[in-house]
Amino acid sequence: MDERHPVAVGLSLLPADDVESATRPLFEEGIVDAVEWSVDFGFDGAPPAWIAARLDEYEARDELYAHGVELSPMSVDWSDEQERWVESLRTACARRRFRHLTEHYGFMTADGFVRGTPLPLPPSRAALDLAKRRFAMLRDVTDLEVGVENLAFAFSREDALAQATFMRRLLDESVGFLLLDVHNLLCQIETFELDPEELLARYPLERVREIHVAGGHVAFPRADPRRRAFRRDSHDESVPDAAFALLERIVSRAPSLEVVILERSDRSLFGTEEAARHRADFRRVVEIVRRAEPLRQDGPATPRADAVDGATSLVSDNDASLARYQRVLLGALGERSELDVARAKLANAAPRYAAHTATFEPRAWEIATHMALEWSAPTPTRDGMAAAIFLAPDTPLVIRSLPRVTPGPGQILLRTEAVGLCGTDLHILRGRFPVPAPIVLGHETVGIVEALGEGVTELELGDRVGASWVQSGCGACARCRAGEVVRCASPTTWVENGGGLSELVVAEASGCTKVAERLSAAEACPLFCAGHTVMSGYLRARPKPGDRVAVLGLGGLGHLAIQIARAEGHDVVALSSRGDKRADALALGASVAPAYDDDPGVALESAGGADIVLATTSSYADVTRVLSGVSLGGRVVVMGLGDGALVLEPMDLIQREVELLFSVQGPRSHLERVLALASAGRVRARLETYPLGLVNRALSRIEQGRVRYRAVITL
Repeated sequence: MDERHPVAVGLSLLPADDVESATRPLFEEGIVDAVEWSVDFGFDGAPPAWIAARLDEYEARDELYAHGVELSPMSVDWSDEQERWVESLRTACARRRFRHLTEHYGFMTADGFVRGTPLPLPPSRAALDLAKRRFAMLRDVTDLEVGVENLAFAFSREDALAQATFMRRLLDESVGFLLLDVHNLLCQIETFELDPEELLARYPLERVREIHVAGGHVAFPRADPRRRAFRRDSHDESVPDAAFALLERIVSRAPSLEVVILERSDRSLFGTEEAARHRADFRRVVEIVRRAEPLRQDGPATPRADAVDGATSLVSDNDASLARYQRVLLGALGERSELDVARAKLANAAPRYAAHTATFEPRAWEIATHMALEWSAPTPTRDGMAAAIFLAPDTPLVIRSLPRVTPGPGQILLRTEAVGLCGTDLHILRGRFPVPAPIVLGHETVGIVEALGEGVTELELGDRVGASWVQSGCGACARCRAGEVVRCASPTTWVENGGGLSELVVAEASGCTKVAERLSAAEACPLFCAGHTVMSGYLRARPKPGDRVAVLGLGGLGHLAIQIARAEGHDVVALSSRGDKRADALALGASVAPAYDDDPGVALESAGGADIVLATTSSYADVTRVLSGVSLGGRVVVMGLGDGALVLEPMDLIQREVELLFSVQGPRSHLERVLALASAGRVRARLETYPLGLVNRALSRIEQGRVRYRAVITL
């Protein structure tokens, strides 16, 4: 880059492999003018080599920007953790030369909550004075100009407008600039049906030096009788067209604009299609910015007079009152209090803000409780263990600290290394598979044996093992007496012992299987449910040498089914309604992979038919249709939970002697067989990995059908 564009267009860097592979082509093309680094990500150690190289490169160009994520500068209760954060920031800014620093408006820390997503403040004098002090502190610590970013979330239409007015006053009364996030604006515009010009008029566009562009998902709160869309700033989707339109509208009216940054969350760019869309989003941002540059005004943008004159007045209060408000608000959200109950608690603790809380909308409160569950965390206890807990259907899992567990007779204590997520977890989350609550989820668990209960001799400390769904039988029923423990009438399962989405988990020693050293925990854990299920379904079909096998559905089960059938010596047909998965199916071992629109049976018949169909799809309608493509005397095995109904035409099936079978996990020998194939390198689960704190994001991607092909939580 020989000369700097009037407005630079850059990328936000995140230390994740999916971000690196998705953005590498853009850097290689030389079209990335700048990069933004969330300095928090470098506090705990050196960043990955590829990140360090980019930081060095763009620091040398003087195009390196700093962004803070977890400080929560407008939280009244200032913690030791925040003090350490500031000192780490001081060190980071002394080590590298950034052009400026940006931080979020709002608060996320109070009382026992130590992190989260920023929440709005009431329009108060104490909040304004606090923000001025804290941003002045950041300027002193870093010797950088400091900008403040607008929020995506608001409790009501009135709150959204008040936030804009508050930020204008903050900038008018302090030295700083505005980081305007266009997707955050879009969240408020779409959610509260705001006129874009009405909202933009309240923001000082002449103070905008940086713009963020991102995408997010849409929720439909149950508390809203009309089930209107509520846009969330999750950064895990492509940029919507409406955000690009807002960007175009703003760029030409921001005379001080210096840089536009495209953001995307880590662990949301798995797969070639998502990566390609992200690069297309970046090129579209470049096009918009370059096209708008000649139109940019020479002077400041003039706000609409009526918007500024009608500014919300500030509540007269003090830090103590504001601190009580923050504590009670976060506490009520964390406890999932009803809005009326929360209002009463706030009125009792901080009555000055009653007019503000009276505007809160029930649908916004519902989303805020989900945000608190997804992102906030209480201060961990010294002798506890972090765990992801299922509280109720249609509620995000919540990360909390639980008391440590100890193994009883015949049990072991595992320190969890990795836990696979699957469709059953989603069925539990949506109330379609009942379990007692609260409960720690996770039934594809692999970890290290940390303690042995009385009487355990078959395992040793330090062994790496996986725990099966059924861990022991009652020993008295007919199935147990026949040696079929997995069919026990009263088994002990992960449900009784608690799941693996926890740092420590108890399991029955009899239900644990050793994992070969050559398999990582992340690679092994999907085999303890998905792999076991598929192998049992395959063997239930009584395969013979020379049988042709079709796999219906290319997902978490299907991608393993292709590999298992191929490893067992069969010619494999892969059937998927997704044409974009054809290349994956062929790479996994299928000899042919015809895509279909409506009828997999027609597609299978055109591909020559099959003796065995392993139906891993969630669509029972597709199972019904595929029957027409099955060869004479063929077998169709349905595995897993699905949607819809099986509608059969018996005459045709009888004449062709087609068998329709159903399968779940069989004996342990089936599990051992698939583990052996994986250990030999002949079956390998394709994974997306996430830390425990992102378990809800992983579950969301499973529900959206975006996971390629198994989601694994690593601890």
